[in-house]
Amino acid sequence: MPPPLLFFCHTNPQFGAFVGISAYKRLEIQNKYNPGKVLEEYVLKIPASLRPEEYFLITALVMVNCIKWVIFGRLTPNEIQSLRDKVTYTIWEFCFGFMIFYCKCFALDFTLIQSELFKFAGLFLCVLLLKGFHHLSAERVSSIFPSSRYTHYATSRQIKYMGLRFALGLCLLNFIHGLLLVRFIHEVSQRYNATFVSKLSRPISVPAPVSVSKTSTIYIEDNILLAIFGFEILYMFPLIVLTTIKFAVNFYEYLRFESQLSAHFGEEDEEGEEDNYDQIIWKENKLKIIYVSQFLVNLLRFLMIALFSLIFLYVYTFPFHILPSSYSSFRILIDNTRCLVNFKKKQFALKKLQIPSVPGDSVQCIICYDMMKINTEVRQLRCNHRFHYSCLKNWIEYSSSCPICREKI
Repeated sequence: MPPPLLFFCHTNPQFGAFVGISAYKRLEIQNKYNPGKVLEEYVLKIPASLRPEEYFLITALVMVNCIKWVIFGRLTPNEIQSLRDKVTYTIWEFCFGFMIFYCKCFALDFTLIQSELFKFAGLFLCVLLLKGFHHLSAERVSSIFPSSRYTHYATSRQIKYMGLRFALGLCLLNFIHGLLLVRFIHEVSQRYNATFVSKLSRPISVPAPVSVSKTSTIYIEDNILLAIFGFEILYMFPLIVLTTIKFAVNFYEYLRFESQLSAHFGEEDEEGEEDNYDQIIWKENKLKIIYVSQFLVNLLRFLMIALFSLIFLYVYTFPFHILPSSYSSFRILIDNTRCLVNFKKKQFALKKLQIPSVPGDSVQCIICYDMMKINTEVRQLRCNHRFHYSCLKNWIEYSSSCPICREKI
């Protein structure tokens, strides 16, 4: 079976089953008496007839699926569809880069272009897999640790096991990204040194040749695939760091508070109230860390796109291939800026609330249904409704209005 058909059968189980049944029926027609023996002989002959590149493709598919199963398990249909949408940008950028690269280096021997194509096709395949695994990690990093109300679905040992498995996947993700970054730096230094030595070694009156040497035959300003590959690696680095920060914060929160909440679940004692108050303070700090990190990371990525567009326009041509990524980065930056501004506004609004000096009519918090006392833990809104300060911090994440009269806080 050729590799494209094998890959299509792997991604479409219905088509794979149809091909298998058709092959078996064909063998049954050829040998009516013992089709199973013919099928066994045919299957045993497949490994001997495969070429080395086909072995490599099958091995790569098996390894990718094993890593996916170990780290993520079974993927949902929504994750598969979202993954296909995300990796489309990388495929489009590689095709666009190869088209410009072929036009600029059309005068060279096709074997040189072919060698560069295969080398960067392998590198872009690594980038494609890295993007896919990172996208799945970014989607699951916020849902891998359940809240206290869902702890009965999984034991603490199972959750810690999933967290350690996810941490192993993130370490592998950062390691592979580091290897690709080192590869990009090596390619840039090698081509820049070869180009610089070639320009110094030839006279001023002699025009620059197309080839530099036998080992480095293409100038760095002609290899657009190297620029696109480097941009993809550098552009993805802040996102991987952000995903690692989110996982570290969530894992620390689970290790610190989940056992306390499960131990005091359903109990009302002073120690449990102190633990609950500490958890609310930590949750506020965690939101601050996440919002600030998201804003800084997306601001850095937008600046990287702007800088890369200027360099690409000066050296090569207009960067048509990053227009979708530029729009997406700008939109995400605006959304994260709004989230950070709204978060700071809510914090300022809570700090302006006053502590009631006299007891009111209501002695029960409508949010948590616990009794209220006149102390520092009670806040009074402009509508004279009173709530626990910790309850208001949780409530304001979902709504900025009073839970009773819906007046703005």
